[in-house]
Amino acid sequence: MNPNVDLVITDMLLAMHGASPRWLKLETPPRHSQGLIYVKSGRAEYRFTDGRRFEVGAGDLFFLHKSSRYQGRQLGEETYTFVYADFETAHPGDLSALGLPDVCPARDPAAALELFSRMAACWLDREPGYRMVCRALLLRLIAMMVRDQSAAALSGARGDRLAAAMRLMRARLDDPSLRVEALAAEAYLSPVQFRRVFREAYGCAPSEYLMRLRLERACDLLRAEGDYSVSETAEMCGFSSLYYFSRAFKKHMGITPGRYRRRLGDV
Repeated sequence: MNPNVDLVITDMLLAMHGASPRWLKLETPPRHSQGLIYVKSGRAEYRFTDGRRFEVGAGDLFFLHKSSRYQGRQLGEETYTFVYADFETAHPGDLSALGLPDVCPARDPAAALELFSRMAACWLDREPGYRMVCRALLLRLIAMMVRDQSAAALSGARGDRLAAAMRLMRARLDDPSLRVEALAAEAYLSPVQFRRVFREAYGCAPSEYLMRLRLERACDLLRAEGDYSVSETAEMCGFSSLYYFSRAFKKHMGITPGRYRRRLGDV
């Protein structure tokens, strides 16, 4: 992949969460804009009038190109939920020039969802300069996709070790005492080796990745029908105090958790 690849986003049209039980989209008219979607849960199939067809599932990112026509349907019983952005580029063929495949599994799903959620929250707030902020977040996300596709695959043994540590990380998201030493032991590496290998694989420190996973869960809980309080959400996501949770949430999402939940209730 060309390391000098570039993209100019000229306008931001929409950024929001979507969900529909038994999702079904009949053949669309030609798309009026470029689109990028991140799948949060469920699976779906897209069929295009040019003969292309692909299936997507949780953690996948994919573009819907301007002027394309397609139909789609949910696969399986799990509700198809997603976050999407509609935008304009300087030229219609700019996305194709990136050289990305039709479907790009996110190497760091938590980071992808965080960027998309920040975009959606920013679009919802519509504070001064929100379009510029959304364009910047979208470019970061697309740049992450480009880097992920060009990154060399990890060796099998190293990948297996990291996979074991990742399983432990996800299983103990609600445990504020989880430390990098426990993750390193799960991967049969020293803490120093683990931090280095993890950063090579995911582009960030284990603590940063753990924070993204916790905030991803927090966003899901704040959107849930169970109506969890902010303090309950903090505890369920492994934060040792409400103050720490609120500060971390606002730093990463650009909005306090209470305001995030109230804004979603207004939609």
